[in-house]
Amino acid sequence: MRVPRKISELVSQKQAFIDKQRDKLIKSVADLQADLLNAIIAELIPALDTKGGIILETENNYKLISVLDKVYADFSKRTLKDVLKEVTTIFKEIQDRNYDFMVVTLAGDLPEKFKDTVKKAKEITDLRFGIKGGKYYPGGFLDSLLKENNSLALKRKLAKLLTSQANTKEFIEALRKFFKSNEAFEAKFKWFAFDVYQQYDAIYNATLGKELGLTNFIYQGGLIEDSRDFCAAHDGKVWTVKEAEGWAEWRPIDGVKENMYPSGYEVKAKDLYEVPSYLGYAGYNPLYDRGGYHCRHQLSYISDQLAKRLRPVKNKNEKS
Repeated sequence: MRVPRKISELVSQKQAFIDKQRDKLIKSVADLQADLLNAIIAELIPALDTKGGIILETENNYKLISVLDKVYADFSKRTLKDVLKEVTTIFKEIQDRNYDFMVVTLAGDLPEKFKDTVKKAKEITDLRFGIKGGKYYPGGFLDSLLKENNSLALKRKLAKLLTSQANTKEFIEALRKFFKSNEAFEAKFKWFAFDVYQQYDAIYNATLGKELGLTNFIYQGGLIEDSRDFCAAHDGKVWTVKEAEGWAEWRPIDGVKENMYPSGYEVKAKDLYEVPSYLGYAGYNPLYDRGGYHCRHQLSYISDQLAKRLRPVKNKNEKS
C-alpha cells in the first residue's frame, strides 16, 4: 500500500511541528524547575540555624520547612500563567493542521456543515483537557495537574536532611537530586510536556473523525530502531475503528500470524503470546493512546473511498 505523497507530507510536517513544540515545552519546564529550586534555596537556606557550616536539627529549622507551601503556591500561579498560555497556542495550531489535513483528504466530499463539525470537535476535545471558552476551568485535567502540590514529598526530604548533619553545600546538592527524582516536579512535568500535544492531537483527530462519520484511518509515523512491535506491525497501513477496539488484547504473535511486520523485522517481545505492558493498561483507549505511553504515531482519518483504494483487501483480523 502506498500512501499518497501529500497525505504523508502533511502528517510528517505536523509531527515535526509537535516534536519541536514538545522540546520547547520541556525546556520551559526545565527553566521553571530551576526557578522553583532557586526560590526555595533563597527562602530557606539563609534562615537555617547552622554551626560550623553544619545545618542543625532545631525547632526553628523544622518550622522553616513550612515556607515551602507559600513558595509552591506562588510557583503554581506563574506556571499556570506561562505554561498554559504556551500550551493553548499550540493546541490551536494542531487544530488548524488537522483542519488542513481533512480538507485535502476529503476533498470534494466535505460535508455541508464541515466548519460546524470542526468547532464541535474542538469544544469536545478542549473539555476533555479542562478548557472551556479558551480558559482552563478549576478542577479540570490541566488545571489539576499543574496545581498539584508536591511540597509534601519535599518536606519529608528536607526533614530527613535536617537529621543528617549535612553542611549547606550538601543540603543544596540533595535538593537538586530530589528535583531530578520521580517524586518531584521535573518527572511529572516532563511526562506532561512529552505527551500533552500528542494526546491532544490524537483525541482531537478521533473526535473529528467520529463527528464526520469516518471509520478508516492510516496508522502513520514511521519506524525507528526502538519502535515497539505493535507500531512496527501497524505502521503505514489502513485500519478501521472496529479493528482498533481489539488493540488492547493484541499480542506480538498476532503480528507473526498475520504477516504484519516489515520484511526483516525482528520481534522484540520475549513472550510472543503475552499482551505487551504498553497496551491494555487501565484507562487505555486505542484511538487515543495508540501504541501506548509516548507513542508518536498518528491515526490519520480518511474517507471510505480512499480506504478502499489503499486497502482493497481487508486485514484478516478485522472484526465484522
